[in-house]
Amino acid sequence: MRRVIRIAALRRAVPAAALLLGLAAGAAGAGDGAPDPRWRKIGLAAFEAGAYAEAAPLLEAFARRRDADARFALGVMHLDGLITDADPNEGRLLVTLAATEGHARAAARLGDLLRTGDVGIRDPRAAERWYREALAAGAAEGALGLGIMLRDGLGGPADPAEAVRYFEIAAEADLAAGHCALAAMLERGVGAPRNIRRARDHYMQAAALGDGLAHRRLGEMSLAGVAAPRDPVDAVRWFRGAAEDGDAAARVALAEALAAGEGAPRDFVEAYAWSNLAAAAGLERGAELRDALARRMNADEIMTAEQRSEEILRGAGEASARTPTGTAGLDL
Repeated sequence: MRRVIRIAALRRAVPAAALLLGLAAGAAGAGDGAPDPRWRKIGLAAFEAGAYAEAAPLLEAFARRRDADARFALGVMHLDGLITDADPNEGRLLVTLAATEGHARAAARLGDLLRTGDVGIRDPRAAERWYREALAAGAAEGALGLGIMLRDGLGGPADPAEAVRYFEIAAEADLAAGHCALAAMLERGVGAPRNIRRARDHYMQAAALGDGLAHRRLGEMSLAGVAAPRDPVDAVRWFRGAAEDGDAAARVALAEALAAGEGAPRDFVEAYAWSNLAAAAGLERGAELRDALARRMNADEIMTAEQRSEEILRGAGEASARTPTGTAGLDL
């Protein structure tokens, strides 16, 4: 909700007419061919607030003039599909240019690309170099990336204890993915003594920052009574948050709870809708549950449930212009 308010406030402050004037100023320059720096500030603020459609055109002129902040922001929007004309190859180029110009967050994002092989070659050793450069420049995302590499043994032997140390740096910087990664290590007792209560605390902090994986794990813990008394109502609340964020496993868990009437009133239509979305994401459990529910529903109920699935997808698309993904690789 806080993010929506920020975007709404930004759009009130920068109405369409003003944006058009800004675009004109960016194109025409301020007399010496340079775009008006005020539009750079507004464009970067729009990016941070999640108003990507407004941010992109304002930042393009600055990116062409080798502005590293503008290049990074535009690169992320292209890579994460946050704008209508997103081009992953353009995104990789912009992020690479920003990283070579010393932009710390761009260095971490380039490390992500090289670690995963998304949009180009996979090179773990180069990824490590960029992560270290990012961390040295003050970007905690670099610590998160190094932690993932050490956890998974990418580019060298796995070192869980060292991975935990880097995840702690990322968590101390209040990165949602850092909290989530650290929580998973503590929950399993990998790289550090097992500490379920501390793991739950870090999942809670990640969830407060909007992390869908943390929402799902908290739901699973609430349902099983891990680190707190069993609470199916609380579990449904957490599963719903993760399901709305697009987590397919959480969509199955929510559908199962709704089908059984555990933690929420029994609702076959809603259960079908969520299990149908999980099935579309390739989860066999989702398909099995959807088909089992269909055998207990009439044609009108199934049609309503199918429409509800489409409604959920439309809502997810509107809520998004998705949030930038940051450092990937945190499957729990």
